Amino acid sequence: RHAGVLGRLGTPEALGALRQLLEGSEPALRILALWGLAPARDPEDAERARMLLGVEHAGIRKAACMHLGRSGLRAAVPDLISRLVDSVRGVATNALWALRAISALELGPHPDLWRRWWEGAREVGEIESPRNRDDL
Repeated sequence: RHAGVLGRLGTPEALGALRQLLEGSEPALRILALWGLAPARDPEDAERARMLLGVEHAGIRKAACMHLGRSGLRAAVPDLISRLVDSVRGVATNALWALRAISALELGPHPDLWRRWWEGAREVGEIESPRNRDDL
């Protein structure tokens, strides 16, 4: 709860404290930091979350997926697609939610469909998400 309050404050000090937690080694604090940083929608924080998709701790992967969906980081789409087949169901579910949030599409939990959409979106130069990030 406190992490969310810090994130909503949005002051440099509050966000800095959350970023320090995110860089730490305690999984529970890293998860809280991801949740707390999400409202700021900072591209650098989203990139940090993208890097966390590959960590061993499933709770961190789940929170990273949610952070990316809220931030709309399109560069994370290939990484989120790869998480659709995560061995932990909650990670796969959150990756699907994030893909839906970023794309405003409903392609189900099918990595091949998402990959085809992503290749097509890149070919036509689609950069921005069609969704308003404030709706999430």
